[in-house]
Amino acid sequence: MGDHVVQKFLKKLKDKSIQIKNSKILIMGLTFKENCPDLRNSGVKKVIDNLNKHKCKLDLYDPWVSKDDVQRVYGVKPIKNLTLEKYDG
Repeated sequence: MGDHVVQKFLKKLKDKSIQIKNSKILIMGLTFKENCPDLRNSGVKKVIDNLNKHKCKLDLYDPWVSKDDVQRVYGVKPIKNLTLEKYDG
């Protein structure tokens, strides 16, 4: 399912003439259900791995999850707060 989601997402970027490599992507919500700090069984791992293969620049955000757990599981340091940064997707 994660591969399907990424392919549809990348197609939308291409349709808007956004270069995939180095595109700035925000992923909000890293757990398998809302209001839960548990990263296990989350399908977002496949999405993150696939976007990393395409050399996208990812920001991860989930206020429920510990920063250390996100760093350990996804290899990316999550952002603490949402800002008005420009994202491509």
